[in-house]
Amino acid sequence: MRSIPMLAVLWGLIGCSGGGGAGTMAGSAGTGGGGLATGGTSGSAGAGGAAGSGGRGGSAGSTGLPACAVPEQPANPTDCGDFEISGQWCTSDQVLVGDGGFTVGGVLDVPKGGSLVDGDYDLVGVAWANGSTRRTIRLFASGTFIEWAIDDGTPGTDAGLEHFRIDSPVTATGHTLQVTSSSCIGTLSDSFGYTATGDQLQLFNFEASALFTYQRTCVR
Repeated sequence: MRSIPMLAVLWGLIGCSGGGGAGTMAGSAGTGGGGLATGGTSGSAGAGGAAGSGGRGGSAGSTGLPACAVPEQPANPTDCGDFEISGQWCTSDQVLVGDGGFTVGGVLDVPKGGSLVDGDYDLVGVAWANGSTRRTIRLFASGTFIEWAIDDGTPGTDAGLEHFRIDSPVTATGHTLQVTSSSCIGTLSDSFGYTATGDQLQLFNFEASALFTYQRTCVR
């Protein structure tokens, strides 16, 4: 069974589009703002009664994304239950190997690490030597367990279309994701570079000279 390149670059908020440099998209803004809302003003004392206390401040704003349909990591990490790929088909942009990263559209992008955020992510951009692909990944337990659903090949045809379904525990050190094991249909490279910024996740596969960008679509 062949090893599949897995990881990547974003150029659009929805769907896949060519052009533009890698890593240009910021994470989604929170709908509730970044801090706590101010509490209400304390009420004055009424006749024969104590003054009312001020209202409690609101909680910090959220990302505005819906809750994921699967809220928790499967109890059996190798159950390999398949799930629908919600990401659109992406066609590769040209990628050149750069100094510690990849150059796409004349812009060098290198892995920078960051905090992995749980949720479902759709592929929104790809730069590699292969053809079309669509992918959805699920991150659990602060990004230490990832479920992968991947189609590679030609959209709308069965000929040459390959489907992969992978479960993989991972560990993040610096700007590297180390894959400790993988199961189901297909295998992964041993490690990937990554950049996590807001709701965007870039994955760098140096073994396959492939760069992919994912956008988070829900929270868990």
